Amino acid sequence: MAHNSRDQEKFLDLLAATPNISIACKKTGIARATIYRWMKSSYRFRQKALAAMNIGRENMVDMAEAGLITKARNGDMAAIKFILQHNSKRYSDRAAPFEPEIEKVDQFAAFRGPDGKLLVSKGTAELIEKQHKEELERKSRAMGFPPV
Repeated sequence: MAHNSRDQEKFLDLLAATPNISIACKKTGIARATIYRWMKSSYRFRQKALAAMNIGRENMVDMAEAGLITKARNGDMAAIKFILQHNSKRYSDRAAPFEPEIEKVDQFAAFRGPDGKLLVSKGTAELIEKQHKEELERKSRAMGFPPV
């Protein structure tokens, strides 16, 4: 299929809206190989494509920020914390606030017999405990808290 400058402009418009070449290709019906060939053979088209992707990324950032602000206005504490930590020196250098320890649940309860003794080997119990601790640390880091 032969493509013309109108196809290129349509592609660039979509790229500015959603900065993903694959998505813009699907929506315009233009093969990715064609886009990369245009980018390789035409400096002007490549510059326009890069500019469109930058515009698209900025649009996505604006959209994400708007969603974050909406969540914060609705009282979402994670959103509020994120905004404060990333936009205010007063909150960015501070350690995470103290979190009271929640009563521990016996993670091995399913492995205990009626007498309270573990029904699995000590090695298996330690492996489960290690995996549990790693999962807690991963979740803590993902939420911005220091490792436990």
